[in-house]
Amino acid sequence: MPYIGVSPQFGVRRKHTYTATAGQTSFSGAGSEGATLSYRDSTFVDVYQNGIKLGDADYTSTSGTAIVLAQGASVDDLVEIIVFDVFSVADTVSKADGGTFDGNVTMGGTLDVSGAFTSQGIDDNADATAITISSGEVVTLSNNLITNGNVLRGVDDSSNTFGGGTASNSGGNIAAYGSSHSSLASNIRFRSGSTVTMLMDSTGAMTKPLQPAFLAHPASTITNISTGANNGLVFGTERFDQNSDYNASNGVFTAPVTGKYMFNVSFYLNNIDSAVTYYEPRLDTSNRSYYIIVDPDFGQDNAYFTITFAQLVDMDANDTADINIHQDGGTSQTDISSNSMFSMYLVC
Repeated sequence: MPYIGVSPQFGVRRKHTYTATAGQTSFSGAGSEGATLSYRDSTFVDVYQNGIKLGDADYTSTSGTAIVLAQGASVDDLVEIIVFDVFSVADTVSKADGGTFDGNVTMGGTLDVSGAFTSQGIDDNADATAITISSGEVVTLSNNLITNGNVLRGVDDSSNTFGGGTASNSGGNIAAYGSSHSSLASNIRFRSGSTVTMLMDSTGAMTKPLQPAFLAHPASTITNISTGANNGLVFGTERFDQNSDYNASNGVFTAPVTGKYMFNVSFYLNNIDSAVTYYEPRLDTSNRSYYIIVDPDFGQDNAYFTITFAQLVDMDANDTADINIHQDGGTSQTDISSNSMFSMYLVC
């Protein structure tokens, strides 16, 4: 900016007026203007007596708070003391060019930011950028907010609503998609790494692709089950096996996690022997066995008959479950059709 003088400084001029008493030499305190006399440098002090400027030899100005005349004034003399304070504005931040505040800044009103805003945190312990607010009103939270990196974050998709988790998808994460997404419109998706573990679609239907569930049936008819013994059964054809926990080669299910599992068994029997004392279908688990008993005394040998049962069981991780049927008495003539079914799903 334009200035007059040897350097771009700013000055303040203060006037102190006193009416002298007879022989008064020292002038201090408040003048008629009400301001108390003070100065830091005698070089910037002018003294007038009855309108005449006094020379340096006519007064002493060393205390910073008083002017002492070399010769006492007459009664009602008018003594005017002019004090100049000069300062420079070197330690400032430019309005046009910007700059950095090294100390704390306190705002008493509203702070408006038109450009991007970054911060190293809201307390003194932050050591990295914790939050960024762009001029487009996008708020980005740094992974450093939470030490394990799992935070709410924006995903690189213009139609995405929000997401959370690691940026590389190497850990668990969740994302909710906007209505304009190309393939997941209005969906909420949970993933472990790159694998989808749960998905809620736009209708509110929720699917769990890794939730343990299977349905199997015999690869062919199991003929002439033995009498007087438990007949271990292998239903060797899988209709589905979600999470791959059923072994079709030996008919054994292995629990992947501790929980409550719902088993359903349907035996489609052919060539029923009415002379059999009972048929006893069983579900054997690592914890205990579950069974029902059916007496086939129908007065004749039935060509076909269906036995079904369902059981909710508790299983620990790595417990196993399989099915068998025990025939007591009668002839070894009963067959188990390939239309029989063995199924399971994890309830909770």
